[in-house]
Amino acid sequence: MIDHLKTNKPACDFVEWADYLQQYLVGKKAVFADNGFPIIPASCFLEFLPDGHDMLPHEKGWFAKENKSKTVLCGFEDDPSIYKHVRNLVNAVIKGGEWLERVLGFYRQFYAVCGFDLSVCRNAPLEEQEMFLLLNQLLNAVLAVNGIPLVANFRMGSEETLQPMATTYPKDVAYAVGSLGCCDQFYTIGEVLLKSRLLAFWPRQLLIYGSFSPYYRRILDEENIPYRHFIDYRSRTYKKSKEVC
Repeated sequence: MIDHLKTNKPACDFVEWADYLQQYLVGKKAVFADNGFPIIPASCFLEFLPDGHDMLPHEKGWFAKENKSKTVLCGFEDDPSIYKHVRNLVNAVIKGGEWLERVLGFYRQFYAVCGFDLSVCRNAPLEEQEMFLLLNQLLNAVLAVNGIPLVANFRMGSEETLQPMATTYPKDVAYAVGSLGCCDQFYTIGEVLLKSRLLAFWPRQLLIYGSFSPYYRRILDEENIPYRHFIDYRSRTYKKSKEVC
């Protein structure tokens, strides 16, 4: 079920995690759809990211230094790093109290947090895709009920997951998408599927982290979707090192 996560965690752990998160959210009076996904109000999401703001992954968030208040924290990084931050938040929810407040305090330093990004490969079994999408949304809801602003994640699975996600994700807010890794969300999908996603969610603004081809730029221009492109941290630092040399 979770081979592409490279975590050695049994599937039952993810089911237990979902149960813990759902129980916590029920206690916070969260609303759930019939498919079990929490419904996060549009008011919890950014509508637009102002100019002068940056986007960095969890592992590089500390590089923002004094600019954390102008940085969106995202999960577009390697699977072990994603898993580590997912596990930390789940454990904090389970332990509660000061432990949870300490973890939430880390996220509160930033302007907003992009939705969690457990890898969902479109060729994986549908049950696996739905489990990871559910966990992503449950984790997002934990931040939302604690007043932490979110950027919706464009992370989807196969076409079968599109409609269930469209019923629980808000429209007309800012969305983010990553283009890194073998299961990237942007470059393994064709024009028809990309346009169907745009029509399902109709983002007010799309934030792209990683590479950005002219092909997809053209589609966004044709659909009149405002976008901002953020070069990934590794490419930024490589470019700076070349300039120094």
